[in-house]
Amino acid sequence: MDIEFQDHLINSDSSWGLLHGDMCVACGGVWEIEPHRGIAWMLITGDMGIGFYKVHTAVLDYLKHTHLARVEMAVRSDNSVDMRWAKMLGFKLEGFMEKYFPDGSDGYLLARVK
Repeated sequence: MDIEFQDHLINSDSSWGLLHGDMCVACGGVWEIEPHRGIAWMLITGDMGIGFYKVHTAVLDYLKHTHLARVEMAVRSDNSVDMRWAKMLGFKLEGFMEKYFPDGSDGYLLARVK
């Protein structure tokens, strides 16, 4: 499938979405849980194609300019693709979390600290 993406992201202060026509193909954000700390979240469709570059660039830009001193994320222990992307974004592995996700699967805690 050849997908042409719009030239912009839908933005708010703490979340964003990438559109293909009227369909959201990716969304994410950072939930601020304390004035200095937030938790990153992301949902991406299976086939973003070239849209991934826009997502990566937008997330990296947010992380570089956020007022938050610490942004955390959880990644499933069996998801090497998400782990690799988290490291590309500057997140560092902090620990293993046994039975962290609702289905009982394990995860890793990663953080990006300024």
